[in-house]
Amino acid sequence: MSIPQRVQDVRRLLQAAVSQSRNSNVNPQQVRRLPVQMGNTSIEERYLRDFYVEEWEMVTDDDASTSQCYLPFRVVKPVKDPPDEKKKYPVVMFLHPTGGDRNYHIVWESRYVSRGYMTVSVDSRYHGRRQDSQLPYQHALVKAYSEQDCGEKPFLLDNVWDQQRILDVLETRDDVDMRRIGVTGMSLGGMHSWLLAACDERIACACPICGVQYFRYALENDCYYERVMSIPDVFRYATETSSSKKEGPFPLSVTKETVQRVWDRLLPDMLEHYDADVSLGAIAPRPFLIVTGCKDARNPIKGIEMVYEKAQRVYEALGAKDMIRLFAQQDAGHECTAHMMQQVDSWMDKHLLLL
Repeated sequence: MSIPQRVQDVRRLLQAAVSQSRNSNVNPQQVRRLPVQMGNTSIEERYLRDFYVEEWEMVTDDDASTSQCYLPFRVVKPVKDPPDEKKKYPVVMFLHPTGGDRNYHIVWESRYVSRGYMTVSVDSRYHGRRQDSQLPYQHALVKAYSEQDCGEKPFLLDNVWDQQRILDVLETRDDVDMRRIGVTGMSLGGMHSWLLAACDERIACACPICGVQYFRYALENDCYYERVMSIPDVFRYATETSSSKKEGPFPLSVTKETVQRVWDRLLPDMLEHYDADVSLGAIAPRPFLIVTGCKDARNPIKGIEMVYEKAQRVYEALGAKDMIRLFAQQDAGHECTAHMMQQVDSWMDKHLLLL
């Protein structure tokens, strides 16, 4: 099988996992603009007051009765007054980590708008304005694990679906240059950035921070404990309801079999069809910068280096060897440092802004 065909096959399998047979057509009647509400003391007022801000909400699921079907997102443009709609902006989507919300990257986002970008920020499912008092995020993951017919995959896949629907909306705007759409995010947002770029060619440039990881490598080399602790409730439940346990306190009691079972239910077929060893190549030949910390125990650097080398070979085969790069900060762990952000800035500007 040729490399281009293999890339298309991986993208198709990932897209199938994301869509779960949902209807991807955006109904214009299900996208509405909301009034902008920024108090004098709000973080939005502090960092976005000099820009043109739009608040939007859309329905992203066929079943509009579910609490997570409503997706609020914010669009910010460089000028305070309504800008010239004939201008087409490059766009960067900012995706937040677990426990964060759309304001997590707001300082960084404002710097992008100052340089001439349009930005989009969004709350992931069960985060920010989408928090559900009856079902917190960690509990939602337990439900997705224990009730496989509930239809939800709120860890990664449902969020990538939502982000694709934002791309659909951007396509309808006259002020967006769809050739110049970038995405970045930290941790959970980094995972979303990687998978969104892998399954949707409308992403022209991706820069995940502390998000790319080789799940299979962590599983086979017993270095999954820090990842377990990032979403502990579902792994604790899976361990307590399993006959497979190890001696010791949680998370040391979590076995490889339990980890694989959790991934199989939250991310069906991921280990076989869209783990980083195969899905990073699906981003080729588009610009892709992997940013990580060498001391990040959630995303073991050895596993990242393995999948990076494999992706490099795909990029080289497609004549795009300079379009992929790994930046691993020696003294950094699972964090978003100023040096990391500078690397992302340079990469985005080179491939989106300075065209």
